[in-house]
Amino acid sequence: MVFRLCLLLSVAISTSVFAAKTTKPAAKTAEECAEDEAQKLAGAVMGAVSKIGACGNHKNIQGLCNVIAGKSLDKTPGTTLRYEYQRIIINASCVDQTKDSPEIIQQKIQAMWSSQEEKLVCNNVMFEVKNGSVLKFAAAIGTYDFLDDAIRKWKVNLNRVDPVDNRTLLDYIEVLQARHKGNPEEARLNAYHKRLVTAGAKRKAEL
Repeated sequence: MVFRLCLLLSVAISTSVFAAKTTKPAAKTAEECAEDEAQKLAGAVMGAVSKIGACGNHKNIQGLCNVIAGKSLDKTPGTTLRYEYQRIIINASCVDQTKDSPEIIQQKIQAMWSSQEEKLVCNNVMFEVKNGSVLKFAAAIGTYDFLDDAIRKWKVNLNRVDPVDNRTLLDYIEVLQARHKGNPEEARLNAYHKRLVTAGAKRKAEL
């Protein structure tokens, strides 16, 4: 009798273990799949961004102000870029246009911008802020395509405070609005002021 009970118990345990081993895991939900994909993308971005320090193209940033002022076109054979400043930015960010996704390109440019922001400044007779932000310089001379790229495509930091004038880009745009009040440039500056606010730009007093 005891032997029979033990045998039945052994069979029951074996059946239970076999069932546990052969049970298929539950299928992932759409949300879990989306989260997995997001984690994979984040990993790829971090891996790509981590290589930026070894890029070696940061020296080209020194010519950025001149090509912005001249609105120089990119003359690289087979280029898909319009302006030379775009070439300088992607080279400084170690972007590979043949392999990098738009998300990775944006993250690389943001990482470069963050690490090199102190060098992304301009000194020019058309610009009264010594060592002022390249974004302010672009606004001062009316190279609005550069601002568009920074705001919409690259989504870089818009709230650097320059030591010389103690102003952010948004503060400076308001200075330009007052300077150009009543002339055709005022309407364009008003539009960019709204665009900057929507993108998260702040005055120095708001930081």
